Amino acid sequence: MRGTPLVAALVVLISGTPSWAQTITIDDLNAARAGVRIGYGGRGIDWQTAIDSPLVAGIGRVRADIGFGHWVGVVGEIPPPAGSSPWVTRLGGTAILFLPHADTPHIRTYIGLGVAAFLPHASGMSPQRGVRMIAGLESSGDRWDVGPEIEVDSPAAGGAYRAGTDLIPAFRVGIAIRRRF
Repeated sequence: MRGTPLVAALVVLISGTPSWAQTITIDDLNAARAGVRIGYGGRGIDWQTAIDSPLVAGIGRVRADIGFGHWVGVVGEIPPPAGSSPWVTRLGGTAILFLPHADTPHIRTYIGLGVAAFLPHASGMSPQRGVRMIAGLESSGDRWDVGPEIEVDSPAAGGAYRAGTDLIPAFRVGIAIRRRF
């Protein structure tokens, strides 16, 4: 009987303190994303930031991006007067198709096709538009997607190439890091 007030006091103390429940989060691989790609395009670091739409029908996204870096062509350097590798800002939009893997849902490959505007920071070169292609492989973790990505830009698609005033097709490779929301 002497222990009864002690037990009652412990019960009141324990039940009167707030309790915390474990929070369980569900990782949504279909969510919209924002990210950055750090790459190499032939002359130093190349940067790109992007916003991806939510996954549509489980197989596709739309990406809007802005990039900045040196422009070095696939087949060689840009002839004078523009120089060998002018700085270029890229603005683009790309439709991306994900190729599903039933065995590995957290590892996905993708390909994309889009349009872009290229803004060279060199005298004698005017803004140009063109097409772009991307391909990549990404692995998903807790709210993050990481993987290699390849991008090919082809300005002045369908037009005549003018040496020294137009950009030539370029190729970049990098690592993309994206955060799902």
